Amino acid sequence: MDSRELAFAGAAEQARMLADGTITAPELLEQYLERIARLDRELRSFRAVLTDSARQEAGVAQDRLNAGERLPFLGVPIAIKDDVDVAGEVTTYGSAAHGPAATQDAEVVRRLREAGAVIVGKTAVPEMMIWPFTETVTFGATRNPWNTDYTPGGSSGGSGAAVAAGLGGGSADAAAALRALSELWRVALPEEELFDLAASLGADVPMCLAGRTALVSGIGERLRPAPALPPAAILLVNPGAPLPTRDVFEARRGPFSTAVPVTQPWRDLPELVTALVRRGNDLSDAAISLRPAIAEVLTFLHNSRGARYAAMSGSGATCFALYDSLDAAQRASASMPPAWWRHAGTLI
Repeated sequence: MDSRELAFAGAAEQARMLADGTITAPELLEQYLERIARLDRELRSFRAVLTDSARQEAGVAQDRLNAGERLPFLGVPIAIKDDVDVAGEVTTYGSAAHGPAATQDAEVVRRLREAGAVIVGKTAVPEMMIWPFTETVTFGATRNPWNTDYTPGGSSGGSGAAVAAGLGGGSADAAAALRALSELWRVALPEEELFDLAASLGADVPMCLAGRTALVSGIGERLRPAPALPPAAILLVNPGAPLPTRDVFEARRGPFSTAVPVTQPWRDLPELVTALVRRGNDLSDAAISLRPAIAEVLTFLHNSRGARYAAMSGSGATCFALYDSLDAAQRASASMPPAWWRHAGTLI
């Protein structure tokens, strides 16, 4: 098997080769580091390559293999999407306005390490994780390795480009990793159990796993089909303030509001607005206490011309406002502070 075939062999085959002694963990890692150095200047699939720590991890993995230990990914290089914490590294969400380095691994990374994976780097993501293409002011544009005139999409554009170009054995976008592991090991988990596992990895992972518009309850683990949305425009705004969901829930005090069921589709935007006003967002006060800039965004959106409704989109820091037309949303977007990230579009 030549170096290119090895790069595209896949995690399962690489794990088998490592276990059989066909290749060593340091040799496999160096193959990837060489490809990254040669190809990623143009592709920009990685936001950061963890060369030194990856070499140390590969050496430890080889010692474990030599001692007879066998694990699903022992010695296999894996890339981590840059919205997932890796201890000792910053998680940027595609923005220069990121917090300090993470003090511990995210659960999905902890489980990958437990399975023997070598963390080779962090892959590029869109600004604040919202754009459908992977391009940021801070880190540049990620290109599609099949045709560099095109984008690999988003939000996992860096991950997709790295895998497609043979620059890493996989990517820990939590929902994608869960699906991939289920397929790899042919584990036919009941749907309820699969979504329970997804919820243990992160509050938004079940929604990503479902891949559809849904009504969400609990902390994000309970999903059911949502009715069609009425025609409307939406403006998404983030003040450049990353805010982990965990921190918001820890800061929140008091009971949650009583759930208001959805009994019928919304016929128009005023009906949707009425429903949203009845529900509110129980996490807003906690999020604002941690990131006061959220209050500035909400005040701006509430006062913008033509805004029908404005609120925080989830646990923060991104907020949204609804308008009758895309023109109204774009006018509001053009008048806001230039430092704020924004995107105007329509409901689908």
